[in-house]
Amino acid sequence: EIVGEEYFPLDTVDFRRTVEQIMASGAEVVFNTLVPPGLTPFLDELHKAGFGKRGGKIICTYFDENFFNLVPSEQIEGLYSCLDYYQELDDPFGRALLHRYQDRFPGSAMLTAGSGCTGHYRAIKMWEAAVTEAG
Repeated sequence: EIVGEEYFPLDTVDFRRTVEQIMASGAEVVFNTLVPPGLTPFLDELHKAGFGKRGGKIICTYFDENFFNLVPSEQIEGLYSCLDYYQELDDPFGRALLHRYQDRFPGSAMLTAGSGCTGHYRAIKMWEAAVTEAG
């Protein structure tokens, strides 16, 4: 059962009222589509309110390996993420993509799926394959 739904401007960083409503509603799951800069303060507010300690679960459409460096681990314990690519998954496409990225952009900047870039890349490549097949 959906107990609430809210949308914010991209630059929103104060989520106290929203988290108070989440806690008061008894929500068991928060399906979150926030992106930075709002994602970090939102997760912080949920954590401070005790959402996870009471058994609450967070589903986040933006969370990838890069975000581990921005959020304390206790704020994301049990978080579910739903992206099309994670560096830890061992699939042929992902390995090849990661190797190409690392060759082209050596250093500490990791390939991310959080912005949807890997899904967009796959979509472009699928379109390319369809156009080629269709002649």
